[in-house]
Formats: sequence, structure tokens, C-alpha cells
Amino acid sequence: MAWIFGFSGAKKVEEIEAFESNKLGALGAFRKPWLLLLRLVLIFGFLGTIVFFVAKNRSDKNECWMTYMWGRIGLVRVPVGDDSSYSLFIYGENLQLQRLEKDLRTALQGVPIVFVPGNGGSGYQVRSLGSVLYNKTFVNGLPHSFDMFSLDFNEELSGLSVDYLKAQSSFLGQAVKRIYSLYLTPPTGIIFLGHSMGGVVVRSLLLDPSFDPSVMAAVITLATPHKESPLLLSSDVREYWDAIEKVWSRKRRNEVQHVPVVSLSAGFKDDLIYEAATKSPSVRHFSTTSLDRLWLEADHLCIVWCNQLVRLISRFAISFAEAPGRFRRSPGAAVERFFGGDGFKSTTLEGATKSYGIPEGSAFVALYDKNESFVTEPARMLNEKWRISTVFGSSEVKIRENAVHDIIPTSGLQPFNPSIFDTLSGLFRPVYSAQVKRRRMVYLPVNLTDPTAVFKLILKYDRCSFFNDSKYPTRMIFDIGSARRYSRSTSLKSQTLKLYKIDKNDDGFGHVLIVANPKCNYRITVTTDMSRSFMRPFQKHISNTMALFVAYCIASYSCYICFPSWATVGGALVLLSGIQSLV
Repeated sequence: MAWIFGFSGAKKVEEIEAFESNKLGALGAFRKPWLLLLRLVLIFGFLGTIVFFVAKNRSDKNECWMTYMWGRIGLVRVPVGDDSSYSLFIYGENLQLQRLEKDLRTALQGVPIVFVPGNGGSGYQVRSLGSVLYNKTFVNGLPHSFDMFSLDFNEELSGLSVDYLKAQSSFLGQAVKRIYSLYLTPPTGIIFLGHSMGGVVVRSLLLDPSFDPSVMAAVITLATPHKESPLLLSSDVREYWDAIEKVWSRKRRNEVQHVPVVSLSAGFKDDLIYEAATKSPSVRHFSTTSLDRLWLEADHLCIVWCNQLVRLISRFAISFAEAPGRFRRSPGAAVERFFGGDGFKSTTLEGATKSYGIPEGSAFVALYDKNESFVTEPARMLNEKWRISTVFGSSEVKIRENAVHDIIPTSGLQPFNPSIFDTLSGLFRPVYSAQVKRRRMVYLPVNLTDPTAVFKLILKYDRCSFFNDSKYPTRMIFDIGSARRYSRSTSLKSQTLKLYKIDKNDDGFGHVLIVANPKCNYRITVTTDMSRSFMRPFQKHISNTMALFVAYCIASYSCYICFPSWATVGGALVLLSGIQSLV
């Protein structure tokens, strides 16, 4: 063979044979049973661990009530143009549906609301809010009504491509013009409701210089990643998100001063959208765990039909319909009332009152019936019967003489300030414990530094048979920056509350306010929630998690071909460095 091809050819053949020999040697190492078994254990262990914790997180009870429709329902198509495959519908129910099918223009007399679905979503998801608003206005005989429009994008996976988002935004702009042209009397504004990527589509309307923001009355988004996309598959994704934030925060900021933008996140049960991604400087963020009369988590899909949340959004819409002019003049007050407060109209104090000066380093807490006004500060609901107000010193407050109140020193309990060591040790034992004897209200200072750690605070009554006394509701309220969570208001002997920090940039200082039965002793303990803490880095960026697993497999395979003895170490190093970047 070498004589035929010459010296250079023989050398080439020798190189090929040497390469084949090395390849066979590597494959021989690859076929070693213990190396193959170790590789399979690492790969399936990685996948199995993620699947286990996802299943464990989703195993939490879903406390959302289903929203049902009654009678005949349907969607009536509204023609927009012939150049798009997308569709615009309007939801109707019973008599309203008959009027829409008979004559669309004469039937439209209410406040228009436009629902924009998200990634893989459907226009039929508008049914929940549409049915609740229709029944509220019909049963209560309200003087105003609502027209529920819905867009359908053929269940496109808009989260995978910016091109989908741009096309959907363009169609939404055309749909808005078409909606306005249908009304004999122009409406005072449109309320936009966007789910997931649908909220991004709504906010991207401002990228079109020809779009008139005066048509916007309010924007409510459900589990929408305003800060960044969970799938960073290309460079134009980040550029698109940055452009939306820039146009809302700076370029056209003065044009949207009248438009409240409310971003609602769903808590831990949302496995698709990391809660910190739902925040941005140009939106007002709330979690479903902080909303009065909700106090629950909702997963990524049920946040659309969660009856407790749907009813709250309906109250917000009715508030706009009652006084659109006042709503536009002070949009922040309306948002704070329904999403930051208890939703009740503020009342002035009447009758005998007392004034209190709150000293520095203390908190003034008042409890009172929800139908009465005892304190001059804004209130939140403690449960369906009681309301609660908290005022921190130094300040002056006025209350009724018969108000249930207390002045609590903020240094009453030792602060909970966990370190990294506490986070790790909290997986096996309590990292904080305190015994409380017969106190109605307790203040626990909290300082969290690790944005991935989630702690579990447990309150348990000690040898007490009166913990289920309706006069003394038991509840724990965690408040830290943009996170606010309530424990479940039940008659259980013990209650659990999650402590965490949504974003690493948030201030870690906060507090837990405990309202308990003063006839009983109870103990509070804190441990680390292993499943929640493990999943938070991976939920932050789904695309990064996928890329990490692919890089791990490639590194492991490459090491087997080139350096068989270092294969396991190489794959493990890639895995550890990737996890560190996620954190």
C-alpha cells in the first residue's frame, strides 16, 4: 500500500490507522460497565432530581376555585382584515350573546376589555372574566356593562420567537382601531388583560410610534415576564424586552401617566415564570399571595380562571366604569385600593376616638371588624371578618376607643438573620426557635440575604384547646420589600408560612407579624424548605437549565473520547459551574 501511494500516502494511512486505534481504545473505555453505569446514574440522577422537586412543588393543594359559566355562551367573530390569520372575538352569554349575534354595533354599549392570550394560549380563555362581569352587572342591575373582546393567535408558541410577538403586537394594534370604530359613542378607554406573553404583546404596543396611548385605561398582566424572557434563545429577545422597558420608562413615559400597569405573579406554583421576572421599574407588581381575599398561590394556567382573582379584577374594572375621569386623574389610588389594600372605600372616623403617639422602634397594630373604621391608616384584611392596620413609629394615629390594638416593640423577639450555614443546616434541624406565652400580637424582624433560599416558618400551639376561638383569629403575615405572604387562615393547630426574597436586588429587611390567641402559648420555628430552595435557580431561566444539561452531556461525551479517565470529573465541573451561574 505504501509503495503504491508513495511515502506521503503511507504516512497518511498510518495516521488514519492510529486515529482508528485511539478511537477504538476510547470506545473500549466507553464500554467499561462501571463507567457506563456511572454516566447513566449521573444523567438520570440530574433529571430525576429536577422531576422530583417539580412534582413536589406542584403537589401543593390548589386553593383556587374554578370559574363556571351558566347558560348559553359563545364567541362572535369580529372582522379585522383579510391579511392576517389571527382572529378577534367578543364574548357573549345568554341575552347578551343574542344581541351580539343580531347586531354587533348596537349591542356594544359598555366598557371594552381586551384579553390577550400567552404562549400557546387561546382566545377562549376570556370566558372566566367575561362570565363574572356579565353576571355581576346583570344580577346587581348595574348601570354600566362590559364588552369582553379576545384575541386568538392560533395557539402560537410566542415564547420561542420575537417574530411571533411582533406579528401579534401589530394585529393587536389593528384590533384596537377596529374596536373603537364599532362604537357609536367612543368609549372612555380600553382595559387590557394579558396572560403570560400576552402581557408583553400589550406593552409592546408603545413601540409603534403611531399608536395612541390615550385609548388605554389600564393594563393588567397575569404571570407576565416583564423583566426578561424565560427563554433567551437569541440576542434579539433581550433587545426586544429592553426596547419595551425603555419606551415605557423614558421615551413615552409622559403619554402613559394615566395608565396603571399592574403585574400579578402567581407565587411558587408557577413553574414557568420566575417571580422576579414579573417585576420591572415601569409596572406595579403584586403577588397573588398578598392580595386580600386571595392569600393563595396559582399555577401558570389557573391564574387565568382562578375565581378569587377573577372577582378581584372584576371589582377593579367596575371601579373604572363607575368614575373613569377620577380613575384617570389618580390611577395609583385605584391600584392601591384594590391590589395594595382591602378594596373597601375609606371612611372617616366618627364618634369617640383616641390619639396615640407611636414611639420610635415600635409598631402599632389595630384589629377591627371589616365593616367599621377604627384607625386612620390604610387597612388590610386579616381574614373575611377582621381587618388589620399596622403603623410603624414614630407617628401619630387616631383610633376608636373600642378598637383592639397593641403597641409592639420591634425588638420583642430576636431577629431572624440566617447565614449560608444556617440555610444548609436548616435542611436537617430548626435554625430559629422561640417560645411565646399568651401574646395577641408578635413582631419578628427578618433579614434575608440569599435570594435562592426559602424558609418555612411554623407556628404551633402548645397544649391549648382554645386555638380555634373565632374571637381570636390566628394568622402570620410576612412582609419584605415586594414580597408579602399570608399563612392560611384555618382552624388548624399549626400554621406554615414561607419566607423568601423575590429578587436579589430587593432589600432583605422585613418582618413577620403574628396574630394569635392570647389565651394560649405557642412556639415558632424556622427551617429551610429544601424543594423550594433547590428549584428556584432552575426556574430563573428555563433556557439556561436546558443549556446546562446539554453542556453536561457534551462535556461528558467529549471527555470519554479524549480523556476517558477524566470524563466524570469534567461533566461534574460543568454541572457545578452551571448551577453556580444559575444562582
